[in-house]
Amino acid sequence: MNRRILFLTLIAFCVPALVYLGFFWIPAEAKKEDSVLQGGLSRRTVSSGEGSLFDRSSDFMRFAEPTEEIEHDDTTAKEGTSSESDRKEEERAKLLEQSYERFKPLAARFPNNRMIPKRLSQEETAKRREEEIRYDSIQSDLLEKREVLKEDLSFYLDQKLKRSDDMLEILKYGLESAQKSVPSATEPNAEYLKIVRERIENIEKNRSEVLSAKKNLEDP
Repeated sequence: MNRRILFLTLIAFCVPALVYLGFFWIPAEAKKEDSVLQGGLSRRTVSSGEGSLFDRSSDFMRFAEPTEEIEHDDTTAKEGTSSESDRKEEERAKLLEQSYERFKPLAARFPNNRMIPKRLSQEETAKRREEEIRYDSIQSDLLEKREVLKEDLSFYLDQKLKRSDDMLEILKYGLESAQKSVPSATEPNAEYLKIVRERIENIEKNRSEVLSAKKNLEDP
């Protein structure tokens, strides 16, 4: 019972956040004409975001610090800036540690889901960062209609599928949990379930497009 309550608590926080940022946020690129890009991909599919809300690179976990010009470059100012920076880093590390602990049961349930926060080694963190940079670069090339090498396009499609699969895994689990915990007819649960289903449908539609592009790339 306690474990079930814990999972429902996790989903109560995790899924609505995923739905809100994934469903209501529309990238600026997606608002342009939905032209066909390289590989037969639509602009909307390439622009759609399936990135984790909890990765260090995501807006959800980015604790941006305002930058101001410092006119006085004396030693005291430097020490103060350094001290403030260290304090921010400590706060960031503490929040990340709390998120690791909070979502540990969910990470155990879905060990291969890269959207769920979990501790990584320095090597794993560096590798993921390199993959993110490469993914973002290829995405930019596609949107700007610059030619993308076959090897790079294959990497991009594989990453896109993985991100879609991970988000679908969490959303479907959240949908199932919500249906079991609260009668679907109650408000605002009915509206929430509708939003989740629509988000799942949109991701699956984009995923089918990516699969088709992957098939065409492998069997030209």
